[in-house]
Amino acid sequence: MFRQFGKGVFVNLERVMGVFSVNNSIARKIRDSADFSSKVLNLTYGTQTRAIILMDSGHVVLLPEKSERIKQKISKTVNRVQR
Repeated sequence: MFRQFGKGVFVNLERVMGVFSVNNSIARKIRDSADFSSKVLNLTYGTQTRAIILMDSGHVVLLPEKSERIKQKISKTVNRVQR
């Protein structure tokens, strides 16, 4: 199932491993390792990065939305599917 985050950005929720704030030290390490292996998808369109999504393929998605808002959207979608 896909969920929209921002302008034309759709993410497959079944492949999401985690959502992190960019201020988190673990998120910085994940971002650096993905950048080294060219698996970073910068979807901020020139705005400030506020959240990082880690996918099961090792790709890292950079988004301009806050991580709390992304987590709310994911949980809301998952709750709808479970009903």
